[in-house]
Amino acid sequence: MKALSTLPGIGAATAERMVAKLRRRMPKFALLVAREAPGEAAAGDVISETFEVLRSLGHSDSDARRLVDALRQEKKKPKDVQEALEAIYRQLHKPRAG
Repeated sequence: MKALSTLPGIGAATAERMVAKLRRRMPKFALLVAREAPGEAAAGDVISETFEVLRSLGHSDSDARRLVDALRQEKKKPKDVQEALEAIYRQLHKPRAG
């Protein structure tokens, strides 16, 4: 923030808002993975979009990240966000053994 506020037209308050906005966007970029095959790019987009939808549904960043990380471990990859959300909520409501 200190470096930003030294730029012309950017004061301390504007610098704070800029940093806050970037912090909110960082989890989305943290989910991006190296993509080598065209099919993997679509899967990464589904995961990123699913993360954003989970956040919009009220999940915290860490909870949404945990849920999409668990989804990545599944053998069957979701083809779209709806399928991803169904798989996530199916896992959440699955009866636990023991």
